[in-house]
Amino acid sequence: MKRGASAGLLDLRRVAVLRTASNFDRPHPGQTAYASLSAESGGFPISTANLLIAGRPLVDAIVGNWPAWSAGVPAD
Repeated sequence: MKRGASAGLLDLRRVAVLRTASNFDRPHPGQTAYASLSAESGGFPISTANLLIAGRPLVDAIVGNWPAWSAGVPAD
């Protein structure tokens, strides 16, 4: 994101980081990233569902009240 900001492609003051838990942080040796994400560990579907639950209210608030958000994060 810092590189994108340096290139003028994004404003770091307007970035929201929403983190959900999922599988381990990297695949096992010899395992592809796709295979790790699609493993039947159960974590990935739950984490993507949580991201929707956590992210949707934020997106709805921004879109639903764009005049308050257009200049940046509102103070209140």
